[in-house]
Amino acid sequence: MSEQVAGEFVRLLQMSISPIALISGVGLLLLSITNRLARVIDRSRLLAAQMRGPQSARNGRDRAQLLVLVRRARLLWGSVAAVTISVLCSCAMILLLTAMAFLHADLRATLVAFFFLAALALLVSVLLFFGDVLLALRALRMEIADVL
Repeated sequence: MSEQVAGEFVRLLQMSISPIALISGVGLLLLSITNRLARVIDRSRLLAAQMRGPQSARNGRDRAQLLVLVRRARLLWGSVAAVTISVLCSCAMILLLTAMAFLHADLRATLVAFFFLAALALLVSVLLFFGDVLLALRALRMEIADVL
């Protein structure tokens, strides 16, 4: 490998650290979100099965709880979609950096646009995730209000 190619490769690795770190960090966020989504789905299925049962009272409380779970699932789905967009943009940034390093193409504007989109998608994901947490806490307060 020539010294110039090796230098370009080292430079590429240095520039790729930020998108790679973003992918790693966002991956942990995605793991948390999907775990919450799995719990919401499992609880929704259980509650729906109970509501279909023969001795089910089918009261308004179960229906209200199921509606909250559906809202939470939508928020978490949106959060997963946004975080996935962030990961895709980070992958595209790595490809653009590679093209810039080896093809000597000026793709800085596109690179900045993908970085902005990745950051914006991450912001949307975190806001939706926070919305789910707030909704879960509100549902918990409703659930235990009669006990307290």
